[in-house]
Amino acid sequence: MAATATTQRKRGRPSLGPRHAVITSVPTEVRDALDEIATAIEASRGVTISDLTALAVGRPELAHRLTTASRLTPAETVAIARQPVPADTAAWCQITTYVPVDLLLTLDELVAETGINRSRVLANLVTHMVEQRRGATSRIDIAWAERSTQGRLPLAI
Repeated sequence: MAATATTQRKRGRPSLGPRHAVITSVPTEVRDALDEIATAIEASRGVTISDLTALAVGRPELAHRLTTASRLTPAETVAIARQPVPADTAAWCQITTYVPVDLLLTLDELVAETGINRSRVLANLVTHMVEQRRGATSRIDIAWAERSTQGRLPLAI
C-alpha cells in the first residue's frame, strides 16, 4: 500500500477580487514613498496605490489595507485629475498596478469628466496623496485582515 502525502499546502495571499491592470508613470521619489508606505503597512506597492486611490476618490470600501486617509472633495478630485504632465519627466518611472474593477469604473468617470487618460488620472491622484503625506504628523489607520487586527502608523514621509 502506497503512502499518501498528508502535508498541507501553505496558503497564499487571499484574493483581492477582480482587478484590471493600469500602467502609469510617477516621479521616482513618489515611487520610493509608495514603497515606504507599502513596507510600513506590509502590503505590495500595487495594494498601496489602489488603497490610496480608493480613499482619494471617496470609495473607502475598495481599500484593502488602508482604512482612513484624507479624502478629497469631488471638485478637488477633478482638479487634481486635470493636472497636466510636467515638462520634465526624466526622473519618472513606469509602474504597473492592478486596481479593483469597481475603482476602474470610478476612474473612468473622472476620465470622461476631465478628458485626461486613465493612466494620468491615476498618477495625479496617487502623487497628490503621497505628497500630501510629506511632513504630515497625522497617523493613518491600517487593517490587517489576515490577522484580524488594526493599527495606526505614523506615515510621515
